[in-house]
Order: sequence, then structure tokens, then C-alpha cells
Amino acid sequence: MRIEGGGSVPQHSDMNYHWFHRVRVHIPVITRPEVRFHCADENVHMAAGEAWIFDNWREHRVENPTPDARVHLVADTAGTSAFWRLVAKAQSVDFAQANPQARFLAYEPGAQPQILTERFNAAPVMPPAEVEQLMFDLLADLAPADTRPESAKATGQFVGIMIEFCHDWRSLWSLFGDAADDRGPYEQLLESTRKRIAGLPPVRIASTGYSAQAVLQARVLAHLFGDGGGLRRSEPEVRLPALHEQRVLRREARLDGVRRLGLGGEGREEKG
Repeated sequence: MRIEGGGSVPQHSDMNYHWFHRVRVHIPVITRPEVRFHCADENVHMAAGEAWIFDNWREHRVENPTPDARVHLVADTAGTSAFWRLVAKAQSVDFAQANPQARFLAYEPGAQPQILTERFNAAPVMPPAEVEQLMFDLLADLAPADTRPESAKATGQFVGIMIEFCHDWRSLWSLFGDAADDRGPYEQLLESTRKRIAGLPPVRIASTGYSAQAVLQARVLAHLFGDGGGLRRSEPEVRLPALHEQRVLRREARLDGVRRLGLGGEGREEKG
């Protein structure tokens, strides 16, 4: 992942389906100390050869004020239990200080590692258990768009529509399963649900201030079918206007904030 000199990644939050069970590992290859990564209230420099992850549900951005390109090796992963044990031990505070438990992994020219890539990451029709997991995580993070009574009412209506959708999706799954040759009943339910949601006043996500309707589309509705239902699936980032000026950027999650993993290798830290 390359950011040219003088370039930046604008502030955004990653809310798509892809990110619900995945995290991106960053390994800086070429960088300079002036390159800064911002995530909520954290502001760090990811040094060459280190390994980093962060909670990309929080708003984040990158600034490269130098004349040189910044280059990171990145990999998205759901992570094995061994990976998440490593994350649990990772450095999460005092990033100005080196991690005393970090291990250096030297480059081995003759190594031939087996690189495992995802082969099955989307069912032809999303199973009801996954639909419910995505929905109820979202519903637990809703809030009215403002203090008007109609906004509070809209939040309750949004919840009701989503619960009804989960019941009906499970019922259809019991009848049709993931058969790709007959999606008509699923598509009819999806279309009617989209119309009901579109008729509501705005509802917001409490932890980010973003539109709940837009996040619902990006996280769930656009990904109910393994082929995307003809929708574009390649863009993992969501940049939306907040519906509320006060943004609460901390929430309970699998990953809290920014973490520097306890391992590293070779890279190039350019000097001014």
C-alpha cells in the first residue's frame, strides 16, 4: 500500500461486511518518522519493519508530509487463535517506547513459506445465523439522529424492521436453503425491507455518528448473496457524513484502539 510524498488517506471508518471478522496487518517497508497514522485519539508513527493492527471501526487517517513515498505491506486476516493470542500480548500504550518483548524475525532468502489465502468467504445465500450476528451487533449501537420525538420513534421502527427481517430470512432459509437457482423469495424480502428502511427518518450509529441506514446497506444488505447481487463488493471503506456533531469513538470491540505486535523484521526508515 503506497502513499506518495505529500499524500494522505482522508479520515474514514471501515464498516463494510469484509471488516466485521477481519483485521488488516500493516508492516511498514519504506517510511519516514514524519509519516503519522491517526486513529480516534491515537497518533503514532509505524516504523519500518514493525507489525501493527488497529480498530478500523474508529475513524482513522494517514498523513505523509514528506517528499518520499510511504510503502506498507498489508494483509487482511480473520486470524487463527494463535494470531489473536499474539494480539492479546501486543503493545497498546506508550508507543514512543520500544516494545521490550518484541521479537526480530530475520529475512531468510531460502525460506519457502506456505501462504494461505481465503477461498470460501461468502456463502451463495448468507446463513440466518450470520445475518442475525451482523444485525444484532448493529442494533446494539443505534441512537436517534437528534432529540425530536419522531427521531426516537424512527429508531424503534428501525429495530422492529430488522428483527422482522431476521425472522423472515430464517424462515426462507428453512424452505430454500442456499440454492442459487431460486433467490426470488429472498430478493422480494430484501427489496421490501429496503423500501421500509428508506421510508424512515434518519437513524444514527451511536459510536460513530454515521447513518444507520447506510451502514446497514454496507455491512449486511449488499452482501446477502455471495455474488453481491450485482452490487460492487470491492470497496471496503465507507465515508459518510455524520448525523450528529458529537462522535463517541470508543466502543467495546474485539480490538480496542491501536496495537503494535510483538514481532518485526527489516525495513527502511528514511531520514530527512
